[in-house]
Amino acid sequence: MSVLNLNVVKVLLCLPVFVLGQLRIDFDEAVGDTTFYRTVAEDFFRRAAAAEADVADSYAKGVSFLERSGFYEIIDTVRSTEEFSVLLTPTFVLSEIQIRGAAPLFESDIHSAFSLSVGDRVTAESIQEEVESLEEDLEDRFGLISPRVESRIVYDMNEGTADLELRISREGIYRIEDIRIAGNGRFTDRRLRTVSGLWRDRGGHLFVEEIEQKIRSIQEYYYSRQYPEAQVEWEYDFDEEAQQIILNITVDEGPRYDIDYSDVAPLRRRRVRTALDFSNQGNRNDFTLNRVLFNLRRELRSMGYQYGTVDFEDSLYTSSRGDSIREISLRVDTVEARTRLELIHFEGNEYFSERALKK
Repeated sequence: MSVLNLNVVKVLLCLPVFVLGQLRIDFDEAVGDTTFYRTVAEDFFRRAAAAEADVADSYAKGVSFLERSGFYEIIDTVRSTEEFSVLLTPTFVLSEIQIRGAAPLFESDIHSAFSLSVGDRVTAESIQEEVESLEEDLEDRFGLISPRVESRIVYDMNEGTADLELRISREGIYRIEDIRIAGNGRFTDRRLRTVSGLWRDRGGHLFVEEIEQKIRSIQEYYYSRQYPEAQVEWEYDFDEEAQQIILNITVDEGPRYDIDYSDVAPLRRRRVRTALDFSNQGNRNDFTLNRVLFNLRRELRSMGYQYGTVDFEDSLYTSSRGDSIREISLRVDTVEARTRLELIHFEGNEYFSERALKK
């Protein structure tokens, strides 16, 4: 077993050299068993040197086999009349990822922010890139102050596997000092903090995924209260000197819906009311409303009203309390009498009776 410091990227150099029509290929030690891919690549290079095949095509196929082997990543290729060189770096399969110093975060939080996982094939360079990206995420998503991630990889050249250790340190962690809500005329700040659980976050740490989930719960609360066009957005500001975060939540409530179901016969009013449920998806750009009306039209036609329609009329006004109201009246038009099937008659049925066919 060998230890590789990921701050240094190890590069292997493979030099198939063409001298007087002969080919000498020198492969440095690589990860895992590369015998098959080496043999095939050498064959392509030899054919190119002996001019038994298209030279450019043979070069390309040789490089392709090296890259597809999974044991190398091609960095660069150089070809001249006398020489062909391929610059390579070894790859490994991650067999374990250990995390140190995650508190107050959970290891699952780190794994969610780190894009690599056990089973991925990586290079030393790609690991270092992901480590740098992880440092940015730890600050943006979890509020760590000046986070540093030191990495160490222990790899087995024979097995082609690697164990990765991440050690996390920080200068501090931001705390949520205040949660400010704007644009909410119908419901108070206290109500929205309560229904979303945001009241628990004041003085706590920043966990972006949890905050986003609570923001969605505010939006769903508006949906369930007949505000299906409501939009809730949020952002946060860092106070580096005080090591604090201010959450700013902006609500665009949209109009409250007032729906009239009095003219939906022969559809059942309860059925229509249940179908027109905005509590999960809302009704942005009338997407949900139009989808429900389409399904109701199909249901109406399945009842025998082949030319029946289901539409709506709407108007927008302001109530005496200053609330914006969207009044929607559903209209069902059967167009003509219900079509009923009175008789089925078969002709030409020599082998089966009408009774058997009707079954």
